[in-house]
Amino acid sequence: MEGSTLEWLVAAVAGLAMLWKLICVYLRSRRAHFLASFSPMEDAYTVRKITQNVEFPYISHMALEFALFRTYAIPSISEVLVKAGRFAENSVKRADDTEILIREMTCHHVDSDRGSTALRRLNFIHGQYRISNEDYLYTLSLFILEPLTWTQKYGYRVYTTAEVIANYTTWRDVGVRMGIKDIPNDLETLEKFKDEYEIKHMVYTDSNRELADITLSLLLNKVPQLMHPVIRPLIFAMLDDRLRVAFGYPQQPQWLQSLARFLLKFCYGICVALFHPPRPLAWSVDRIKIDVNEQGRDFALDKCRALAFNRYGNSYPKGYKVAEVGPFKPNMLGAPAEGELLCPLSDRYFEVPWPPK
Repeated sequence: MEGSTLEWLVAAVAGLAMLWKLICVYLRSRRAHFLASFSPMEDAYTVRKITQNVEFPYISHMALEFALFRTYAIPSISEVLVKAGRFAENSVKRADDTEILIREMTCHHVDSDRGSTALRRLNFIHGQYRISNEDYLYTLSLFILEPLTWTQKYGYRVYTTAEVIANYTTWRDVGVRMGIKDIPNDLETLEKFKDEYEIKHMVYTDSNRELADITLSLLLNKVPQLMHPVIRPLIFAMLDDRLRVAFGYPQQPQWLQSLARFLLKFCYGICVALFHPPRPLAWSVDRIKIDVNEQGRDFALDKCRALAFNRYGNSYPKGYKVAEVGPFKPNMLGAPAEGELLCPLSDRYFEVPWPPK
């Protein structure tokens, strides 16, 4: 009798798990059909916001963090950051500032009030240094390509064609307004440029290692110290040989590299695909306080929603004003560069219902 009861319980649990799996698969198919209704060009910012904040929030975050991390392996970039001194002074706030400006530029149209303010603030900050167009273009290529690469390797699905176009369009338009020249018109040419640039410029220097160590400390501080001896080699195992050598980090055994990649794929690919329903579209709104004194077309009070938490609470406990984010003088803005955008600011951008119903 007890054996029959146990078998019944096991069968019931397995049945419920299978039903839940079918429900998740069905809901994801409905979400895919909904996303297909958007234009990848005219609705590029909407598509990318859903992709980044709803469909692949963790992978998107890790991919952009890794893209920034990869730039530290370029001596001409790392030396500028080390000499400026601000990276080491307050690495947490600098990381928050970078993420805030990136989110503001890419989740709002680059010519909208909010997106343009973030971009002009970034142009002012960059204007304090001598940065070559090649370094700018390389960084832009990482922001375009790394989310695609990470999603392909570790996501529960690959980017759709619409998401690829929207991601490229959004970042390409940011690059135009930053004044970056010679941006390739296709991903193949952009990826070829990135690889050739790394082969030529990605070599070890002490400034590379200094920035890498600071960033590694930031990552390790997010987990209990007891786990540091385990997490540190796993992070090293995620680095490709070119990047690892440029940072001077030790090579890890092949089994550990395979394990690190499997763990990411299992967590963000297999488990999400089978057992995680689509996240609510309302989550696409960044949960960060907006200063009500900032007015403009994108700052309408009826668009400010209740916030679950302030993800940048350590750096900005009361929220932030876009024009005050980052080092140097607050409210000092550079000028956006001239150039034709793939997705011009239009009434269509503001007519898209948000959050989509």
